[in-house]
Amino acid sequence: MMAGDHDIMKEPTQRRHVGPIPNFAALRRVPMPYRSTLPLELMKRYQCLVVGAAKGALTVAITDLQDKSVLELLSAVTGCAIFPVWIHPARMQLLLRRIERYEHSRVHISRRSYIFMRYKFEAHSMVLMLRHLRGHGSLPGL
Repeated sequence: MMAGDHDIMKEPTQRRHVGPIPNFAALRRVPMPYRSTLPLELMKRYQCLVVGAAKGALTVAITDLQDKSVLELLSAVTGCAIFPVWIHPARMQLLLRRIERYEHSRVHISRRSYIFMRYKFEAHSMVLMLRHLRGHGSLPGL
């Protein structure tokens, strides 16, 4: 067995990113499938966003190049290897606000839909009741 082969066999299954963290300046939006991969509070606290995934690894945007403990925490929480990319802190704040606004509007829309459906059901029930009463002669004027 050659020395290089031995090093390959020791490689852990959850590989860590080695080398400089690439800059992801082109990130404008967090893709929909990844917006809820992590809880919003965790994303806000650690200033991180999942922006991609491939073969058991998550691509995570971060703002702090020095704090490697965030990468270890995310790996432990998700059970995936983490490939970090750096984004500017102002961009992170913008993206987190968008996700927060999306989450808020999703709850708001669900509530609004519930209220609309409730009133629609009540109106439909009233029409059925009036038809029933008219059919039995209880409402002579209709």
